[in-house]
Amino acid sequence: MKALLSLAVLFCVVFGADPALPTINLSLNSPQNAEQLVNSLNVLLILTALALAPSLIFMMTSFLRLVIVFSFLRQAMGTQQVPPSTVLISLAMVLTFFIMEPVGQRSY
Repeated sequence: MKALLSLAVLFCVVFGADPALPTINLSLNSPQNAEQLVNSLNVLLILTALALAPSLIFMMTSFLRLVIVFSFLRQAMGTQQVPPSTVLISLAMVLTFFIMEPVGQRSY
C-alpha cells in the first residue's frame, strides 16, 4: 500500500508540473486606430453609468422614501424580519416605477 501511495505521489509530482500561465499585458498603449479608441470610451462610459446609477436612483426618485416607510411599517407591525428586506426593496422598486412613469412620459 505504501509503495502504491509513494508511486502516486511521484506521478503527481512529475506529471503535475505547473502549466505555463498566459501573460497579461496591463500597459496603457495609445490606440492604433479609431475603433480601439471608441471601444475604450464605450467601456468607460458604461462603467461610469453603472457606478452612478444607484446614487441617481436614490436622489431623483422616491425609492429611498418608500423603503424607509416600509421599514417603519414593518416595525409598527411588531415583526423584525417579516416581510424580508428583499421583498420591501422589490415592492419599493415597483412602486417607484409606477410613481415615476408620468415623469418619464413627459420627459421622452
